[in-house]
Amino acid sequence: MISTITSTQVYKQISPIVRKNMTHLFIYRLRNYADLQAIVEEMSAVYDPKTLLQIYHEAVSEPYAFLYINLMVRDKRKMLMKNFELYLSPSSD
Repeated sequence: MISTITSTQVYKQISPIVRKNMTHLFIYRLRNYADLQAIVEEMSAVYDPKTLLQIYHEAVSEPYAFLYINLMVRDKRKMLMKNFELYLSPSSD
């Protein structure tokens, strides 16, 4: 097995092939709304865009906080976390 860690400040500059094969994402507070839109668009099969934006804003609301997305889990309630400490999901789940 080969593992690769990719770090970028511009999400949309990552090749679509790499983005489609990612298994985990760490998203800190973004300065570029276009990158946030791209992430939300790519994750919208899991939750609707409005819900994803709410979860993102909740996750990065504190200094140094981040949204962790584990794309390997089957249960979408365990896919999104704030700082590895708190699972984030809509109350309807």
